[in-house]
Amino acid sequence: MLIEKAFDTSDSAYGHRRIQAQLHRWGVAAGVESVGRLVRELGLVPCLPRPKTLNLTQAAVGQVSDLVGRDSTADAPGEQLVGGITHVATEEG
Repeated sequence: MLIEKAFDTSDSAYGHRRIQAQLHRWGVAAGVESVGRLVRELGLVPCLPRPKTLNLTQAAVGQVSDLVGRDSTADAPGEQLVGGITHVATEEG
């Protein structure tokens, strides 16, 4: 069956929507709901994507120690400016 072929070709990664798109590319007219029903009837379960990993600012807000050791406290706004060294590309070079 073409649904099983599309599923196996994707290394068991495609769900019913991508299988339907693959069938469309192969010139087979099939609706998303029909393909979804057939995928369930055939017992084809796509592999789940890897969970998203968080970067340091998302994962440990308030838990990361100060690695640089800067004092960024100030008594009033604008008294102590803290920034990093970055390069911003501009049209002027």
